[in-house]
Amino acid sequence: MAQPTLPAPLAEEAIPEVPGSGHRALRFGRASGLLSWLAPALVMLVVGFYGSAGPQLWGDELASWRAADRSTSQLWHMLHNIDAVYGVYYLLLHFWINVFGDSATSLRAPSAIAMAGAAAFIALTGRKLFSARAGLLAGLVFVTIPMVSRFAQEARPYAIVMCAVAAATFLLFRALERPSLLRWICYGLSVTVVGLFQLVALSVLVPHFCLVALQYWPGRGRPWRRLAEFTGTAVLAVVPALPLALEGQTQVTKQISWISRPTLDSLPALWDGLFGTALVSLPLLILAAMPLGWNRNRRPVFQLLLIGSLPVVLIYLVSTEGNVSYFLTRYMLFILSAWAVLAGAGLAAVRPKLVAVLAFAVLVPFCWKNQQSIRTAYDRVPYDERAAAQMIAKGYQPGDGLVIPHDPTIWDAGVEVYLPQRVVDGARDVFLHKTAAQLNGLAAEECPQPAACVGDEKRLWVVTQGPDQPAGTQRDPLAALVTNTAGGLTPAEVTALSAKYTATSVTHLKGIWVTLLEHR
Repeated sequence: MAQPTLPAPLAEEAIPEVPGSGHRALRFGRASGLLSWLAPALVMLVVGFYGSAGPQLWGDELASWRAADRSTSQLWHMLHNIDAVYGVYYLLLHFWINVFGDSATSLRAPSAIAMAGAAAFIALTGRKLFSARAGLLAGLVFVTIPMVSRFAQEARPYAIVMCAVAAATFLLFRALERPSLLRWICYGLSVTVVGLFQLVALSVLVPHFCLVALQYWPGRGRPWRRLAEFTGTAVLAVVPALPLALEGQTQVTKQISWISRPTLDSLPALWDGLFGTALVSLPLLILAAMPLGWNRNRRPVFQLLLIGSLPVVLIYLVSTEGNVSYFLTRYMLFILSAWAVLAGAGLAAVRPKLVAVLAFAVLVPFCWKNQQSIRTAYDRVPYDERAAAQMIAKGYQPGDGLVIPHDPTIWDAGVEVYLPQRVVDGARDVFLHKTAAQLNGLAAEECPQPAACVGDEKRLWVVTQGPDQPAGTQRDPLAALVTNTAGGLTPAEVTALSAKYTATSVTHLKGIWVTLLEHR
């Protein structure tokens, strides 16, 4: 294989002049420049939407749905109690589902669109720093990363944050290339979006500051003026996020106290988690390291390395030395944009071009297995709540009741998401004492005295999570509903049901039992 060479920046890519062909060459250049960022964005959009209805909603996505499904007044009161840092995302999703509905695809659509935007900005950054070919390959490499597809189909704000960070990085390079008030405003707005949707991602401002310093070192331009412009823009940009930060500090123990403090062993696991598996992370890191061997124009390479690694160092130090740990893989997904640009630049430098194409073709199979699993129904939850809801909806009769566990420490049941509205409105949830909305939280409260809550419904549909063959199923179906590991009812609840009801059918679905009780 020929020695890799540095791809020329787009401005230096000369198109041979042929008499009478100047306009044609110019049109071709513009078309190739457009294709370099539009193609990755469109591919990412297709990949993000493809199969997005398949995976069942898991706990965090259920929280998004429960918050967004409330009125703005209820949401406002909830945010003063919990999840204030996600308030802007919940509000966005609230208005979104009011227009497009709350199906799984609809809930995840903003993430798919945002991830397509991230792919576009990554390609634009690669194009600006290296070449149109590097930008195109950077965007396509980004699309192949399994965790990118995973969070393009996630009803959480991480894809929006990835898009905003990728945009901020691109816009910062533009502002440094030819500073103007408008360019600094565009950069500041992108930083504001970052802060409003994920405070941890504001750690990218530290490598951005270093990027500005490196841009004018040594002895180039007006470093102090540019640093002042950057600092002023960054300070103003984070002001809108300050209320979220202050409110979030009072709620932090309710939300992320479960995140363990990182150790040095956490760092290798982080890389595998960011890329999907070691089979994906290793080839991509090798490609990203290739530009380090270039003999010239290394400045943007080191700037991107800072953006891709310094936030991890900062979050690690804060998490080990502070009172709260923020060291969670999905909180650091935004650094993938820098690594994708570096990998695209490394791939574009390979000569001949056919070898680069083959290298990319080899990379795709490494990601294929993970890309497939992301779209399976049980990728995020090991039980089939959708099938349970369909079974209840099919057999539901007016006057039936529901029994669904509501203790999130045992099982965050999401069956209600898949039930048709006629069942939700018509069936009383027997052991539901106070809804999550009434508690201004994300978890409901179960009846403190189960016997007093059991009514006179003719039939009850009981949904519990459990293994394939719970002990005692054949002898006493009701006894099988008692929790032993997760997802069942308490003994007091089973006793209250047994006093008035008898089990007429017990159906096992994947990881879930649906029991039909009839009044004696």
